[in-house]
Amino acid sequence: MTLLASNDSVRFAPQVRDAFESLIRPLANDAQVISIEGVGTGNWRQGIDYRNPGQVVAVLEAVYADYEGNDISPGEVIVDVTGGTALGSVIASMTALKSGRRVQYTSSDS
Repeated sequence: MTLLASNDSVRFAPQVRDAFESLIRPLANDAQVISIEGVGTGNWRQGIDYRNPGQVVAVLEAVYADYEGNDISPGEVIVDVTGGTALGSVIASMTALKSGRRVQYTSSDS
């Protein structure tokens, strides 16, 4: 799993990664959460500006390339846009939905 933090929240990425990994570890022994600095060749250490469509597309394409390089097909990758900005969610969804990729959103509405 890859954690793609925004530039506003990147300072919390290590804690979120560790907490999320501890939650999924019982479900999948080989699961690993990769923080944003481990993605592709881009410099994402400062986080992603989800208001910048080009940056969102670039980092998602880097994630897909990294997974494909590890024999994980695009259909096995799910982009979760829950809690994202409207623009970031639309761009991420459009990028994710090409060529059999998948996207998910969890509503917080009751």
